[in-house]
Amino acid sequence: MTDSEDKRRNYMAPLGIDIRRLAKPVLGKKGFSDIDIIVNWEDIIGTKTAQYVHPLKLAFPKGKRDNAVLHVAVAGGAFAAELSHNKLTVLAKINTFFGYQAVSDIKIKQEAFTPAQDTASEKSSATAPELSDGLKSLLAGIDDEEMQESLARLGKAVIASSSD
Repeated sequence: MTDSEDKRRNYMAPLGIDIRRLAKPVLGKKGFSDIDIIVNWEDIIGTKTAQYVHPLKLAFPKGKRDNAVLHVAVAGGAFAAELSHNKLTVLAKINTFFGYQAVSDIKIKQEAFTPAQDTASEKSSATAPELSDGLKSLLAGIDDEEMQESLARLGKAVIASSSD
């Protein structure tokens, strides 16, 4: 078999495979070699905290894949203070998700952004205007509502990080 035959698929493949392949170059520039931390951010740090805190960049020491510094944007001073106070708990949750000491510190950057209201309003905005018509039509073809919402969040994250 040639290389082109190896890459050819004659079966349905999970959409997540293609999304990871497409998102990796964009997110890799920010240190996110794997998009799992972005896709699962809410599950890692909790719904309430995820509304006000967004990962910006993951900076690993040169030549290493552990003890990274996670740079995050926080919606305001009160949330920055709360995150600073709970830093050890958040680090433990992140490292538990990775399964090893992936992140050793969190750098907090206060930025002006509108925090997410709640997951109920997020569900109603799964196909928000900032998504392209093509992405909206792709999402409309997915029957699983939870998968559709996750992919919409991922699309928004990719669009937001590519505009930086």
